[in-house]
Amino acid sequence: MTKGLEDLTVPDNAGADPAAAPAEPAAVSAEPAVAEPKPSPAPARAPVKRALLIGCNYVGSRVQLAGCKNDTLAMAEVVAGFWQGAGETHWLLDPPNAEADPRPTKANILAELAWLTGDLVAGDQLFLYYSGHGKQVADTSGDEADGKDEALVPLDYVTAGVLTDDELGTALLAKVPAGARLTIIIDACHSGTVLDLPHRYYCNSITKDGKKPRKPYNFADWTSDTRESTEAALVAHYAQSGSIVFISSSQDEQTSASTIMAVDNKYAYRGAFTTSLITSLKENNFNIKNKYLLKEANCRLWIIGMAQRALLSSTTPALLDEPFVI
Repeated sequence: MTKGLEDLTVPDNAGADPAAAPAEPAAVSAEPAVAEPKPSPAPARAPVKRALLIGCNYVGSRVQLAGCKNDTLAMAEVVAGFWQGAGETHWLLDPPNAEADPRPTKANILAELAWLTGDLVAGDQLFLYYSGHGKQVADTSGDEADGKDEALVPLDYVTAGVLTDDELGTALLAKVPAGARLTIIIDACHSGTVLDLPHRYYCNSITKDGKKPRKPYNFADWTSDTRESTEAALVAHYAQSGSIVFISSSQDEQTSASTIMAVDNKYAYRGAFTTSLITSLKENNFNIKNKYLLKEANCRLWIIGMAQRALLSSTTPALLDEPFVI
């Protein structure tokens, strides 16, 4: 058995003539030896920006929708406006932009959520957008007061099933460390608490004069009626997590509408909530607090005759007064 060279001690006079006179001992310096400086640890990686955009029209099925892909393409422009070319964006679309592109199946959604939340560090910024069907199913874990879980509906829901709020909590919310930020927008029926966060804000603003709302939206015409609901059991659960803001298109018992709407003089099927939200962002030059964005989106929904009301949830109350960011 051989030993590695690192285990073999070689004396200083190895290979010298044994008959030769010994060398004079080297002078001993009075100065202490100076230790070699240790190399600095590798710096932590720079923060990253990641976006996952999901739009599902369920083409060819009995539950086909018309505006979800349009909504997702519109939201991509918002992401580009915030990030100015930085970051990385992944897509799951039906119909896809190209035949070989991945579609929003349950397995693909879970795989992309794993990419979105993989190896996160403080400073990372994440964004998730979903436009598609949502539904309520029987609660199997006993954590819902109404006995129902909220769920997203993948393209292959018939064979693969839905994505419940419990699954999304494990695959998404639980992965965000302190110092990281995640913003989520979901345009789907029954989506109010499809992501269970401790602080929820309901905004049912009405016109100050009590009359039918008028176009265009004017901030001064509306009251601000925001109510908070806190899930005490979730407060401690998210005490050490990152900053998470989630805006849903409707409350748990409500449906979310899509209709033919004009954006930049182009008419197409679009989600009423997504269009109202993006319009509010644009008219405020993308600089608006979360609480005012919630208010304006709901006011615009009322102006166009929609009964649904958006809901904002967050990990801490302080996020309500912070600017909306992606």
